Amino acid sequence: MFESQAEFGTVEGKYPRANPKLILLNIGDGALACAGHFYIVDVSKNKPAITDAFGNCNTAPKILYKNQTLTVKFPDGSKIPAEDSGAYRYGAAQTWNYRNGKLRKLN
Repeated sequence: MFESQAEFGTVEGKYPRANPKLILLNIGDGALACAGHFYIVDVSKNKPAITDAFGNCNTAPKILYKNQTLTVKFPDGSKIPAEDSGAYRYGAAQTWNYRNGKLRKLN
């Protein structure tokens, strides 16, 4: 079950495009410290599944879908001065892979 006190949510992409099995969501709760968290909804089986929240609070990752693997790369934001990032704080660079129902952090 997925519960959220979301103030906004966006669909970042559906993969593969021709017959989507994975949906990448960006959900924000209005918190000042973090712009949003990402979730992957896997609709490839009879019962959809959703991952735990992941990411470094940056809402502009690079996204790649290749060989049935969804890769989401969040840029390093740990050294961005507060005055340049608005109210949000971003973490160190992170790369996540989702394949065969498993989400893994690579770094």
